[in-house]
Amino acid sequence: MTSYRPLTFWQKTKIACAVLFHKKTPFSAKAVIGAGVVYGLMPIDFIPDFLPLVGSLDDISVIIAVVLFFLNATKALRKDIERHADVIGIKPY
Repeated sequence: MTSYRPLTFWQKTKIACAVLFHKKTPFSAKAVIGAGVVYGLMPIDFIPDFLPLVGSLDDISVIIAVVLFFLNATKALRKDIERHADVIGIKPY
């Protein structure tokens, strides 16, 4: 019987990077990640950042939406990559 060992944050990060650069990752998932990065780096926002708390709200909401879309669009591929111990850097039991 195999026991389940939860993945660490760094192992999950390795999986996300592997999925991002995988050839089977849908273009829409890659485009949304790229658009999220561009929006985060742009000096112009929907709500200006000089407004306290509210100014960061649009940036945070965009980051959350991008991450959720990426995770939903790549669910099957992430499960497939998780099975490869060499990708996440763990030794099988």
